[in-house]
Amino acid sequence: MKSQTIRLLVEKAYGLNDLTLNEKSHQAAYRRYVYFTLCDDFTDETLEKIGKTVGLTYATVLHGKNKFQDFKDQNFYKEHWEIYEQLYDYIKDHPLDVFNKESFILIEKTYKHELKSIIRSHENHLKSLKKGLQDIEVFSNLNKIALLEGDKLTEFNAMCEEFFKKSKN
Repeated sequence: MKSQTIRLLVEKAYGLNDLTLNEKSHQAAYRRYVYFTLCDDFTDETLEKIGKTVGLTYATVLHGKNKFQDFKDQNFYKEHWEIYEQLYDYIKDHPLDVFNKESFILIEKTYKHELKSIIRSHENHLKSLKKGLQDIEVFSNLNKIALLEGDKLTEFNAMCEEFFKKSKN
């Protein structure tokens, strides 16, 4: 298995065109941590070579692998850990050096199906929240929230979970 193949899988899993973009966000770093760890798991490439594939140094790769392990049980990192596990299982079950177009289509369909399932779950959760909070003045714009999709829906769900945690205390 080559790092280039793993890179393509990680990019596809995250819906990215290029993992090497010089993006400094936490989310971009977390995606690279997944890539670094999978490369270390499935290639015999050095950390230096893995780093060069995305324009980074071996020290950054080592730091990313360490952080990946540190974060694996953190709630904010759950999405990245799940993607890592899915890709790990996929690569383990398909130890080919070259993936054909049909393999990528299968991966894409799998992730689209899982994403739709997650969105349905969030929509149901949101509907439940809407019903339970109708009488609270703060949520007078809940109808607008119910129309959220994709990243906005995920972001709103996280804010709601944080709100309810704080209100329980």
